[in-house]
Amino acid sequence: MQLIGVYVVLAIIGAFVSFFLGRIVDAFVPDYSMIIFMGLFFGNLWVMWPVAVWVTEKYLIRQPA
Repeated sequence: MQLIGVYVVLAIIGAFVSFFLGRIVDAFVPDYSMIIFMGLFFGNLWVMWPVAVWVTEKYLIRQPA
């Protein structure tokens, strides 16, 4: 359950980053802003799963002594 929680938090943070980068691109090249946003958004979901597994294993799961 902790893994899913970590993943959701990381995915939300990544979604905000994708949104703001998409807005920045929209200010300069409006035609490419949706392509950039979608690539970042789905790339975020793909990359954050291994990151969430790493964070959970390293910091949240207690190893037996």
